Amino acid sequence: MSIRSIVIEARLGNYLYNEHIISAHITLALLPAVNQAELIMPASVQMDASSGDDAVISIDGGDGMETVLTGKIYLVHKSIYETKVIVADAGFVLNAARPAKTFDKQDAATIVKTLAADCGVDIDKCDVDIKPAFYIAHQNRTSAEHIADLVKHAGGYAAVSAQGALTATTWPSDSDINLTFGREIREYCTKNKVPVAYQIIATGSGPAGTIDAADAKRPTAKPIPTDAPEPGNDARWVPVHMLRTPDAVTTSKKSLNSRQGAYASMMEAKTLVMPALRPGACFSAQQMPDNLSQGPWYCTKLSHHLSAHSLSVTTIEAITSDSSSLSSAGGLI
Repeated sequence: MSIRSIVIEARLGNYLYNEHIISAHITLALLPAVNQAELIMPASVQMDASSGDDAVISIDGGDGMETVLTGKIYLVHKSIYETKVIVADAGFVLNAARPAKTFDKQDAATIVKTLAADCGVDIDKCDVDIKPAFYIAHQNRTSAEHIADLVKHAGGYAAVSAQGALTATTWPSDSDINLTFGREIREYCTKNKVPVAYQIIATGSGPAGTIDAADAKRPTAKPIPTDAPEPGNDARWVPVHMLRTPDAVTTSKKSLNSRQGAYASMMEAKTLVMPALRPGACFSAQQMPDNLSQGPWYCTKLSHHLSAHSLSVTTIEAITSDSSSLSSAGGLI
């Protein structure tokens, strides 16, 4: 499809489709969500690709072709009116798996890499840093949920890259994308919630000086941190039994409070099609009216809506990356 200089290409199996595509809806988000695309083509199109075939979807928004989704075909639906193809990336694989594994004295990065490797998912980047004494990857959660939870306590995010590999890393410290009102930005709104009155206290079953200590796996009557305020209106205790050392508990506490503060200030926007923007990216809005925050923002979810019959747009959902807007625990980084 080519309209208003927007070009989309979909390589489905061994076949390339471009002008055949009537519309496309591509949704990208942080794990445990699944990145997926819905492609609509005429009923008469020759569709020799089938479920399980490789798929790569690329968009040219005017600055060159950019891959937005790499994965597999999960549905081919043919009717007398249209042909619909659903493509999903490695997030689908990670959400289909329910591991049953115990990790002993391994850091979060190693655990994440192992869970991904067990699903046959490649690693793009994995540098999250928190060290649990143990971790039980139980079957009440999917592999995607385990990875997202580990990364959350480490102060980062997890997502699948455009090439279909897993990224588990800390949030970027600087805005690397600028969107301008009246140029890329068409609609824009911010949402600011009343800040919560309590702090989150991540409590582990310990304490032990290191994860190698003899008593690291021995629960005690008192949790760590030993100087934690009593639970109540000012403090909400969140038990995280895998954490047995003061350093790990401090990291988790800061991460949970920062996350809570970030989601208190959110942004939604509609822009021109922005194929280079990904979940986890840090961006700013330029030349906004004075009463609207310019960010910077962390992208948590976006959707590309492309159509041959209407305006093609990207919708963006984001949370604040401004440490001054977060809780007293500090920024997300």
